Amino acid sequence: MRIDSGSVARTWWMYSLSGCAMLVGYPGLSPRLQDALHAAVAGLAVGAAVAAMRLYPQAQAGGWYLLAVIQVAHSIVDARDGETASALAVGLLCLVYYPLFIIGLVLLIRGHNPRGQPAAGPALRWPPSHLLLLSLGLTAVADVTYAAATMRGEPVSGIADVAWSLGSAALISAALYPSMRALGLPVLETTARFGPQQIMLIAAGMLTTMLGTLGASRSSSAVDITVFTVGTLGVSLLLLSRTVSIVRHLEQAVARAQALRAEADTREERRRWSERRFRSIVHSSSDVMLLARPDGTITWCGDSIERICGYQPADLTGREMVDFLHPDDVSVAAYFAESLVVPGSSAWLDCRLRLADGSYRIFQVTGRNALNDPAVDSLLFTGLDVTERRQLADQLIERAFFDHLTGLANRALLMDRVDRAIAQHDQDGRHAAVLLIGLDDFKTVNDSLGHEAGDQVLRQTAERLTERLRVADTAARIGGDEFAILLDDVNTEQAGAAASRVLGALREPFLIDDHEVYTSASIGSSTTSGKYDDPDVMLRDANIAMHRAKSSGKNRCEAFLPSMRADAVRRLELHGDLQRAVDRNEFVVFYQPIIELSTNRPSGFEALVRWQHPTHGLLGPDRFIQLAEETGLVIPMGRQILHRACCQASRWHTTLGSELRMAVNVSAKQVADGRLLDDVTRAMRVSGIDPSKLTLELTESALMADIDLAAKRLKALRSLGVRIAIDDFGTGYSSLAYLDRLPIDLIKIDRSFVATLDDPMQEATLVRIMVDLAHHLDIPVVAEGIETRTQRDRLVALGCPLGQGYLFSRPQDPQALEGALTDLLAEVR
Repeated sequence: MRIDSGSVARTWWMYSLSGCAMLVGYPGLSPRLQDALHAAVAGLAVGAAVAAMRLYPQAQAGGWYLLAVIQVAHSIVDARDGETASALAVGLLCLVYYPLFIIGLVLLIRGHNPRGQPAAGPALRWPPSHLLLLSLGLTAVADVTYAAATMRGEPVSGIADVAWSLGSAALISAALYPSMRALGLPVLETTARFGPQQIMLIAAGMLTTMLGTLGASRSSSAVDITVFTVGTLGVSLLLLSRTVSIVRHLEQAVARAQALRAEADTREERRRWSERRFRSIVHSSSDVMLLARPDGTITWCGDSIERICGYQPADLTGREMVDFLHPDDVSVAAYFAESLVVPGSSAWLDCRLRLADGSYRIFQVTGRNALNDPAVDSLLFTGLDVTERRQLADQLIERAFFDHLTGLANRALLMDRVDRAIAQHDQDGRHAAVLLIGLDDFKTVNDSLGHEAGDQVLRQTAERLTERLRVADTAARIGGDEFAILLDDVNTEQAGAAASRVLGALREPFLIDDHEVYTSASIGSSTTSGKYDDPDVMLRDANIAMHRAKSSGKNRCEAFLPSMRADAVRRLELHGDLQRAVDRNEFVVFYQPIIELSTNRPSGFEALVRWQHPTHGLLGPDRFIQLAEETGLVIPMGRQILHRACCQASRWHTTLGSELRMAVNVSAKQVADGRLLDDVTRAMRVSGIDPSKLTLELTESALMADIDLAAKRLKALRSLGVRIAIDDFGTGYSSLAYLDRLPIDLIKIDRSFVATLDDPMQEATLVRIMVDLAHHLDIPVVAEGIETRTQRDRLVALGCPLGQGYLFSRPQDPQALEGALTDLLAEVR
């Protein structure tokens, strides 16, 4: 049966109103009606106590049972008041009433906080408790008034009945009060205290009842009043003492229970908070967390794996960890697993794990054997995604040790490996070699085609070097157009063979934006047999040998010799002197006549540069031209030579005849520089020379560095009226197919072919082919290096119209050449 609080409240208000009406009309009632009213009120009190037992939790039922019992006992006493009865029985019933009421009240107090369980709720001072205390007090007043009237032999006044009725009404109100529902709610703290006031109140009620009973018993002579009084007083005091002791112990027990419960709740709250924090950390962690059995079977996964790897945690339970490893990392993971065999051990591993989308990322996995921990009893793994960190580290390593343009090792990495090779040689005698490779005329490519084209040449060079190396060898780009190769475990002959392969690979044309670019390389080598202690020294010696290869004609390999160090020092000094020579205009121009072979008449001159060194005297071009090319000083030097040659030609046109031509050599760097057209225009304007009397001589290498750019630049020069000649024809790339693409006016056969004409038994096949080719292209031919009459005669027989050489005149300064020119021509005839 369920009774709602609303109906209880309505019942209480109705009872209160009827109680007020009873108080108003009670004095006018007859004694019989008053007795009937007493019985009704007692019945209502018992009914209210029973209703309270049904309304509220079982913990409070004991208190209401006692209150109902004592109410019935009190009604029996009151009903038998007019009868002749045993005074002792009546007195005992009155004496028992108050202790039972107190015990019932204590039970209600205890039920208000069963076992000290804290919860939200009101304190002990709720209105029903006041009503219960009021009921006790009013009943005590009624009994005292009744006992006093009885002892004096006076009629019982209506005050006793009213007090008793109000006491019963207070008991009923307490039982039916709406807030009595809060009695079933435990509270954290109780304020119930049995202080002196409560003890005195209980004692007064009990003593009053005892006195009333004593007065009633005076009418009987069978009772020993003294014995009865002392016994009753002793029993009352004993009950009072025991009641107070019980209440005190109950308060202490409640306090201890509350403290223990509060402590337990605090621990529980901390545990729950710690668990919530752990779950939050696991969920928001950047690490993957999982537990596994020793065989690698996953038993638990943290929620973060869904955010990081895309897997649902439940989908991984029961799977093998190895199923998610990259196949190449399985063997490494096996060693990792072996290091976690011992309980309490830990290890870490970088490996690639497969994500839900099938891609792989690098994780740093940390494992710990927690089988000795009963709370875990598993292998604990955490994984941190370090893909970006690893990529950044790889980029830093690549930037520190690799060339960003070609992908080859840089100087730092090369020097480290050369140092190791030297140490290895000291240990077991194995030799290593360093090949230092410098691209020939690379600046010409940069200046003519641009730096992007130059970068493509460098990248293709790196690819060709890599293709021709062994796995143990190291290719590096050490700066600009210079590369290096470290050959491991080779002797001198093997190093030379490797250099030859590299030279052959770099002779092949490079395809750059649909252009075929030709270049070559000069290589210097050094080996650990030179007893090196410092990798820098070994690389320096290879560099010295490379420059020797360049100065010796390029496109070759030179092995380092100790004597080259002195040459390198002289070369360094020469570089400084050459810079000063350009600034001080120390270069002089010698001239060699070009002769018509059939008539021995001069048709022109070739301007040849010499250096009047302040210390070493007059130096030929073989001592400094190569260095000037490498350093770029050939450009300002060539500008000076061009200007002087044009001015000299203008003077000779006045003194020797206007038909003489002037030929000036132009380097590949001058063609690529882009300022050659302005230099030629300025020289002709200053000197006043006829453009048709100026011939610019270029080598095949200068033309073939970039055939398209060369054709464009030569056409621009040709538009000025000057003539273009190919010098040392046949010694370069033998690119005869390009003769019809270039605006060529003259071909000069190299002296190496002319020298073969001295042997009458040797066919002049190559010279004949060159002369016939020039005739078919309608291009004049000049033979260089004629030193004997035999050479001249055979050239004439082959149809070569022009020549120059020591047979006619050595290169001389203008003054000496002018004085001896007539005698020279007479001797030749």
